[in-house]
Amino acid sequence: MRVAYFSPLPPSTSGIADYSALLVPALERLVEVELVRPGRTRPVAGADVALYHIGNDPDAHAWIVDALRRRPGVVVMHDFVIHHLVAGMTMGRHDGHAYLAQESTATTVPCGASRTPPGLRRTSSPCGSRARRYSVASGT
Repeated sequence: MRVAYFSPLPPSTSGIADYSALLVPALERLVEVELVRPGRTRPVAGADVALYHIGNDPDAHAWIVDALRRRPGVVVMHDFVIHHLVAGMTMGRHDGHAYLAQESTATTVPCGASRTPPGLRRTSSPCGSRARRYSVASGT
């Protein structure tokens, strides 16, 4: 299996870069890993799956979200709140209308609720924790 790995990497000062520096060698013992360079948003040819590590810092993670919009994959969310990422990807790109649209459609789903946020499909319901597991249903 070939995995396209999207994440900040050292020397980035992101904690997720440190996490990836520890995870990648272990992952490489199990599968072929192609580390995707920052800024690349096109899908990786020949990859069986794309693995996206997303955090709240738009400087470190906006390019990863842009890539995710082009090819679905497995998303690891490292932060429970990603407001700074959304703000950086909208207002930081001088698109205040997109920010307002995103904020007006934001959805909070309490544990145990039966409603799934638009654009997502539920993959499990671990109500023993605050976090819920969702997979991306579309690239938007």
